Amino acid sequence: MASSTSESVKREILQRLQDRLTYILDRTPVDLEGLQFACRQAFVILSALGDIVDLGNNIQSALADLNSLIQQERDNQQIFVTLELQKCCGRGRPRLNVSVEALTHLVELGLPSSCIARLLGVSRATLFRRMTENDISISASYSGCTDDELDSLITTIKSAMPDAGYRVVRGALLAKGHRVQWERVYASMHRVDSVGVLARMTRMGCVVRRTYTVPYPKYMVHIDTNHKLIRYNFVIFGGIDGYSRKSERRSWWRKCGSSTINVLSSWN
Repeated sequence: MASSTSESVKREILQRLQDRLTYILDRTPVDLEGLQFACRQAFVILSALGDIVDLGNNIQSALADLNSLIQQERDNQQIFVTLELQKCCGRGRPRLNVSVEALTHLVELGLPSSCIARLLGVSRATLFRRMTENDISISASYSGCTDDELDSLITTIKSAMPDAGYRVVRGALLAKGHRVQWERVYASMHRVDSVGVLARMTRMGCVVRRTYTVPYPKYMVHIDTNHKLIRYNFVIFGGIDGYSRKSERRSWWRKCGSSTINVLSSWN
């Protein structure tokens, strides 16, 4: 009875190991880091079960050899330099040279210019200069389809996914090979499915903010609470002036308490 149980456990362990390695190897390109992690994890598990189940030494030695081969392959992989400093002959800061391959790859991913500049560690001005020097343009990566063609594509997508919103529709367009600006997606969906847009806004509970004009400071004050730390018994109250037109309004006061009632009572 014990031998049959040991054999069943052995078969289950080996089958799971085979399935996991097969799953990783079938993916293209092969994830060497994931494959190495699976080999190391399996080696640790088999070593721990060595006193309970007789798995032999061949499997562990094979896993160790595979781990060594993966490590050699990772060490031999080419390391791409995305940014390098070029010292100038005259005065001034050194020139920042950006790898053309890395820059092209990031643009093809559809990342905004601010994100690409942050990833490369350069300013947007430097990024645009290097893109101009290498004839790389973000606007050229967008689809050149007309509004009628875009409406037809979105109609087809909406017929298959009636409840799809802006992001899902734009992702479906990208899957079809059409990278379209957000503004064009918004306009096309309002032309094609204006009723659906209003229905989704109603379900999501979108609030239309009222615009107003006040004559002078302290005429209107916004008082609101923040309950993001309520699990730690922190409720934050804040008051801001409604007169300022700036994005960061003038903050009058902030107060923190264990509950809304405590903050209001201390304020009064």
